[in-house]
Amino acid sequence: MKPDIYPNTQVASCFNDGLAEHAVGRARCPHRAAERQWLVGGQRRGEDTPPYLRRPAVFYVLSLALAVLQFFAWSAFGQTDSANPKELREVIRVLTDLEIRADEEATEAAVFFGRGTMNGVVRRQFTSFASEVIINGRIDRDLVVLFGKVKLGPEADVRGKTFLIGCAVERSPGAKLAFRPVEFGTSDWFPKLRWATDYLTQGVLLLRPLPPGVSWAWVAVGMFALVYLLFQIVFPASVQAGVGTLQERPVTSLFSGLLASILFAPVCVLLVATGIGALLLPLVVMAFAVAVLVGKAAVLRFVGHQLGRQVRPGCLENGLLALITGIALLGLLYMVPVLGAFVWGTTTLLGLGAVVVAAVQHLGKENQRPAGEMPPVPTDALGAADEAALPRVGFWRRLVATLLDALLVGAIAAILSKGLLFPPFWFLYHIVLWTWKGTTIGGIVFGLKIIREDGRPMTFAVAFVRVLASVFSLLALGLGFFWAGWSREKRAWHDTIAGTIVVQAPRGMSLV
Repeated sequence: MKPDIYPNTQVASCFNDGLAEHAVGRARCPHRAAERQWLVGGQRRGEDTPPYLRRPAVFYVLSLALAVLQFFAWSAFGQTDSANPKELREVIRVLTDLEIRADEEATEAAVFFGRGTMNGVVRRQFTSFASEVIINGRIDRDLVVLFGKVKLGPEADVRGKTFLIGCAVERSPGAKLAFRPVEFGTSDWFPKLRWATDYLTQGVLLLRPLPPGVSWAWVAVGMFALVYLLFQIVFPASVQAGVGTLQERPVTSLFSGLLASILFAPVCVLLVATGIGALLLPLVVMAFAVAVLVGKAAVLRFVGHQLGRQVRPGCLENGLLALITGIALLGLLYMVPVLGAFVWGTTTLLGLGAVVVAAVQHLGKENQRPAGEMPPVPTDALGAADEAALPRVGFWRRLVATLLDALLVGAIAAILSKGLLFPPFWFLYHIVLWTWKGTTIGGIVFGLKIIREDGRPMTFAVAFVRVLASVFSLLALGLGFFWAGWSREKRAWHDTIAGTIVVQAPRGMSLV
C-alpha cells in the first residue's frame, strides 16, 4: 500500500488523464495508479517511472512552443478583471510582478520576464518564462517553468505535472508534487552552466548584450574595452581611417557592413566545400574578426568625438579619451532591453562597413599614379629593373585575390568532380598561371603580378617551389601569409623561400 501523504485531509486528489476530480474520503485513482508518483520535499515515493518521462526530447521542445503560443493567446484574449476581487480570472504579467495572495484564486496565471509570488490557488496551469517565481500555494493542474528560477515553498502543492526546463530550482522539505517533475537543463543537472542560463534569461531574452546582474558579462566588456584600446594604441592609423569613413560615408558604411556580414557565411561554406579551401578558412575568420574589432574601435571613438563636440568644440579630440567616452556611453545603452541589442547590432555593422570601405579606398589609392610619375606603358616596355621598382603588395589585397581564385577553382572542381579534385586543381591552377603569366585570374582582377627577386622570368621550377612553400606558410597557422602584411619588405614566407615578390601593376599594364 502506498502511504497517504494527506493524513489529516478528508479530500484527496484523484487524477485521471490529467483532469482533477475530487472525491470524499481517502479515495485512490484506479486508472493511473502505476503512473502516479508523489514527491514530498523532493523524495520520490513509488516504484514505477511515469511513461511521460520516457518520451523523446522533442516533447520538451513542444512544451516550450506551447508555452509561447499560450503567452500570445493570453496576451490577446486573457482577462484579469472579476466581479469578486478574491476570484481572479487569467492573470498575466509581462515585464512586471505577479502576486496571488493567500486568499485569492485564479483560473490560470503566467508571468513573463518578471517576478511572481503565488500563495493562493490556481485552478489550472501556472506558467513562468524567464522569471523568478515563488510557489507557496496550490496549483490544481500543471506547473511549467521555462528558464529563470523557481522556489517551491513549504506550502506548495502542485497536483498536476511539473515541467522545469533550463531553470534553477529550490525546493522546501514540505513541498508536494503529484508527479515526478520533468527536469531538463536545470541547475541540478548542469550547475556549471548557471552562467549561461543567467545570461540567457537576463540578457538574450531581454535583447540586451550587457545584463547588469551578470558579473561575467562585465568582465567580458572590460576585456573587449582593453582590446579596443590596444588597437587604438598599436594601429591608430587604421582606427582613424575608420573614423574618417564614418564621418564622410555613414550610410555607405552601414550597407557595406550589412553586405559583408551576409556574404561571410556563404564564403566560408564555399571554402569548406572545396576541400583544400578549408585551409584558408582560419585566415578568413581571423581577417573578419580583426575587421569587426577595428571597426568597433572606430565607432566608439567616433561616438566619443561627436559627444565632445556637442559639449564643447575641441573637447575629446584625443583618440584615447574619445574611445573611453564611447565605451562608457555605449555600455550604458547596452543595458537597456531591446535598445541595447539595436545599438549593438547597428554599431557593429557600421564599424565593419567602415573598415571595408576604408580598405577599398586604400587599395584604390595604391593604383593612383603619383604626381610626376611616368604615364602608363605597355608590358613589354617595362624591364626587370622597372618591375622590381613597382609598389609591393601586402596581405589584404593578396587575400581578396586568393578568395576569388578559390571560388573559381572550387566551382570548377564542384562541377567536374563534386569537389573531390579541388587540391590537384588548386595546385595545377597556380603552377600553370604563375609559369605562364606570373599571376592568376584573381591577380589579374586586382592587378597583382609575381616577379623573381633576381629579375629573371618566372619558370616552372620557381612556380612549383612557391606552391609547395605556400603550404608551409599555411600550416604555421597562416603566419607565413600574415607576414606579407607585417614585414617591411611585404614578403610572405613562401616569397622568401622561392625568391619572389608580389608587385602592384600600374594602370595600363596588361597582365593577360
